[in-house]
Amino acid sequence: ITYMNIINILTDDSLDTIKLQMIDYIIANDPNFPAEIIQMKLELLINNYSKISEDEKQKKIIEKKIIDIIKNKNIYQDLDKNYLTMLFKNANFQEGILMLYAMNEDKIGLLNYYMDNDMYNKIIAVTDEFGSKNSKYYLQILNYFLSKVNESDKSVFESYIKVLMNKINN
Repeated sequence: ITYMNIINILTDDSLDTIKLQMIDYIIANDPNFPAEIIQMKLELLINNYSKISEDEKQKKIIEKKIIDIIKNKNIYQDLDKNYLTMLFKNANFQEGILMLYAMNEDKIGLLNYYMDNDMYNKIIAVTDEFGSKNSKYYLQILNYFLSKVNESDKSVFESYIKVLMNKINN
């Protein structure tokens, strides 16, 4: 019988608190606990995070627990990063997604995330890092802003384009 067998006996979502308590007990008492225990803890925390809609204080508490787990490099190395990315994206857990990109040093993923979520200032902030390594990134970012000019307020995007053009000229 494995830890996972015992925890999986509790199938009802209303028992998530008990599952988390069991997982915390295992982590505290078995220095050789399997990595899948942490993965399950993250799944349960994300599930709880997804269920909370209006209690911002409770959401922040769960966010901190998740981020603290991910920041632990000894634990992080054993986690399935692709699976976590999928979990975080499904839960719209922005802090977790950004943390995964940072921990994996996935700068392209980070830039694409900023573009997908129209985080204009963040895009501009990383242009030097990308453009100095390969000018094609400047073109990709420039094309992104040019495509936005037709969508809404031209003046906003024109200012971003001017900033970007100045960076390219330098």
